[in-house]
Amino acid sequence: VPDELVGVWKTLHQQYADRSFEITKTGIIFSIGDGQVDFHSIAAAEQAREGEALLYTIVYLNEARQEYRFTFYFEPSNGGVIRWKNQRDIEWVKARPSS
Repeated sequence: VPDELVGVWKTLHQQYADRSFEITKTGIIFSIGDGQVDFHSIAAAEQAREGEALLYTIVYLNEARQEYRFTFYFEPSNGGVIRWKNQRDIEWVKARPSS
């Protein structure tokens, strides 16, 4: 996983106000609301160009070792913005570390 993707990602979109996801070098953690999280090991990370955009796919495994794909666009400017491939109108930005 590239360093620029590592971190906690949040959105201001009301539908996902209590949600976030964290990308680490070895896993992806989805905060699914009510304080619940789902951790998954990353099996692979792929990068491709789609026009002007960088398209990433993180392949991760569930507890039964089934593969799932998390596909999103990444815009590196202004600290980075992630837009899910199926919801390009919603911006996810990297949370700033607490001091």
